[in-house]
Amino acid sequence: MLQSRDIPQENVRQIFARRLRAERDARAITQKQICERTGLGQPFISNVERGKITISLDNAGKVAAALGLPLYKLLEPCGHGRGG
Repeated sequence: MLQSRDIPQENVRQIFARRLRAERDARAITQKQICERTGLGQPFISNVERGKITISLDNAGKVAAALGLPLYKLLEPCGHGRGG
């Protein structure tokens, strides 16, 4: 399990952004497909992936479900857990 001492100095928004992009790319899923599966707009998903805006827990859950992941996986820094 990820411990607080394991979290790097980047903020959670940046961790989520990097993990979202890595997991989406690993599954060859486009931003458009994420939008279709979640009902969220493409500009919104793009801004989340770039770490420009924060995402609510409800919407983060929708994105995780669209990727077939538990939400906590999108909060693990790349390099932890699944080959990211």
